[in-house]
Amino acid sequence: MTHPYRLHYAPDNASLIVRLALQELGVPFTTLLVDRHLALLEAQAASGHAWLNGAKISALDLYVAPLLRWCALYPPGETAWFDLQRHPALAALAARVEARDSARIAAMAEGLGHRPFTQPQLPNPPEGSAT
Repeated sequence: MTHPYRLHYAPDNASLIVRLALQELGVPFTTLLVDRHLALLEAQAASGHAWLNGAKISALDLYVAPLLRWCALYPPGETAWFDLQRHPALAALAARVEARDSARIAAMAEGLGHRPFTQPQLPNPPEGSAT
């Protein structure tokens, strides 16, 4: 029997909310780790669509760059699977976003370092930490 829902997830991410709801409601679902779909995202980023890694920056580009950062950093000690350089279109997207003034300002405000998307490091915010 196939389940009507497939949960694409990364451990302890926003997908946890969906997982909780599905389990609470007793709705059957299957799961698939997000890292298995980077090839799909890479293919879309390389395809020349205006909505992802196109000639002009898009809202999706601005969304994907932090997601790539999180793949590289979290959970600590469990990120060996992720290598941005194996995905050249996504690496180019991250570099393009990183070069923008908005990204430099945000990175400075949140203590993300000079290369927050292409060479991420754990944050060192100037105003303290949420943890």
